[in-house]
Amino acid sequence: MLYGTKTQVVKLENPTTGLMHDVLMVLLFSVLSIVGTWIAFPLPFTPVPITLQTFFVLLTGAMLGPSRGAMSQVVYLGYGLSGLPVFAGGLAGLPALLGPTGGYLLAFPIASFITGMVTSRHKNFYLNLGGFFLGSVPILFLGTLQVKVVTGVDVEEAMTMGLFPFFAGDFIKSCLAAVVFTAKNRLFKK
Repeated sequence: MLYGTKTQVVKLENPTTGLMHDVLMVLLFSVLSIVGTWIAFPLPFTPVPITLQTFFVLLTGAMLGPSRGAMSQVVYLGYGLSGLPVFAGGLAGLPALLGPTGGYLLAFPIASFITGMVTSRHKNFYLNLGGFFLGSVPILFLGTLQVKVVTGVDVEEAMTMGLFPFFAGDFIKSCLAAVVFTAKNRLFKK
């Protein structure tokens, strides 16, 4: 018997689960959040536009999981804080986060985290849909709250400006995200 001769098996790291992969996915999804701002429809009665951005924010949480999804949105906010015009309407910097749309933006990491926690790896469309819609709640709540604070309107007017116009769109975006995510989970079984 030989002592001290232990055979070691070197296992190569799976490239889809390594740190570099995580960093690249966080960066990719932060850029998708920027792309979502390019598809925007201003509304005449509110300073808040309808964008495709929340679709990507929610999908990020589901696809990357809660922690990486939230980190992706923190990175996105970092782009804007550094002066890059990545917020809706080409806005950037701290004034954008302190303005009427800032509450929506600040809720993105929370929404992505919640969506990632709830959807996890479900293959059921309805459970995923619920997770996506639940993820949109902090965006709508914090967004409406900041609209109220910044504009100085009463609660009813803040809800008219910052909440009610976005229910239908958020439901449609949640449905689309649930379709994409559920299909991905069914096609690429984890």
